Amino acid sequence: MSNPYLKPVKLVIFTYIAFSVISFLYSLITGNYNGDFLDCEVNLNWIGLLVALIICIIPNIILYDLYKYFAKIRYRKYVSLRMDILEPMVIVIFILHILLGFLFGVGRAGGDEYNVPPIVKPIIQVMIRVSPSLWGTILLMIIQKRQYKKVIIICFLFCVLGVARAAFGFIASIAVVLFVKYYQEIVRWIKRHRLSVIVSLMTMPAFVRIGYEMRSALRGDGYETPKNASTLICGKLIGRLSSFSNTAVLIEKAPLYLVTAKEVDNCFFFKGLGSAISRKFALENRPEKILMLDENVPENASFILGSGGILVFSFYNSPNLMIINTFAIVFVCLIVFRLCSMFKNPLGSTIAVIMLLGPILSGVAGEYSLICICICIAIFLIALINNLIHLIKSNRKYGNKESDIC
Repeated sequence: MSNPYLKPVKLVIFTYIAFSVISFLYSLITGNYNGDFLDCEVNLNWIGLLVALIICIIPNIILYDLYKYFAKIRYRKYVSLRMDILEPMVIVIFILHILLGFLFGVGRAGGDEYNVPPIVKPIIQVMIRVSPSLWGTILLMIIQKRQYKKVIIICFLFCVLGVARAAFGFIASIAVVLFVKYYQEIVRWIKRHRLSVIVSLMTMPAFVRIGYEMRSALRGDGYETPKNASTLICGKLIGRLSSFSNTAVLIEKAPLYLVTAKEVDNCFFFKGLGSAISRKFALENRPEKILMLDENVPENASFILGSGGILVFSFYNSPNLMIINTFAIVFVCLIVFRLCSMFKNPLGSTIAVIMLLGPILSGVAGEYSLICICICIAIFLIALINNLIHLIKSNRKYGNKESDIC
């Protein structure tokens, strides 16, 4: 049985690789970094920049190889995904997350730490582990292609949640899922409407600018959007979809980070994995925070190192630590793919690769482990409800037989 998702998944992963290549070229041509270090001068030669590019690309290639391997495997036991059960569950999950975002600022990007009544805290802790992105992705993938009304409703909920959290990353998530789902239809449409595609690409900077201005208004950070279209697209947007600049800065300022890396807990990545379970494991002195200490850091920036950057930082601490953390990242990815295979491949592996795009980009340990937790909870809840419904139906059937006998 062929995999209908193979080509679109390959294109998505290679698009992320292209973002790193564009970031590399942007740094060479302009002499400045993009993304988190937008307009910061490059003081690294082309060889160093090329090394940073290769480090950024490797995790994406490994992700694609894992996808190809797992997508072919058909496990006997899997969780049945039923629309009549999932649809109301997903809508309720989104509504709860949206309310928590608007009312208490839970998950709000660029916001202060939220203060909530004690009675609400347990609800928040539970909902953090019930990922709307995961549930929304599962539902979008199993909805029939022509059920456009249902698709639009879920996409609308994604957008509202993005507004509630002042984070438009949810729109990128929708774009990836819809591209994978409607790949064949999108390709046919592009071939028939090439002129419309060209016009859309020409107007893209205007829509991106509006998006950033809306995000800035929601966050209240007063961020000034770059006026130049090439800087806006290649410098800001694509720079945020690649960890190239962050990895390059780690290499450029190796003497500084060689010292600071030695001061970080050797188990920082494993404690980061544990932070998704309990905040007791969270470290204040972690790589993402250390990168913020750079004197050229733009104000109000949020930072990622990327999975490749995390390994560079680990190498500065100890070569052995880099090897251990490499195995840890691959192992967690294997767990995610195996868990998602419970949704029946190739669909399950496709959901896994979509969910892993974020952690691969950010390199944040807590994001890796949170995905595992969210998938386990999703499998448990879906299996539990499926079994309860089956049990109720069986009891009714048995009860009807007894009535007939009487």
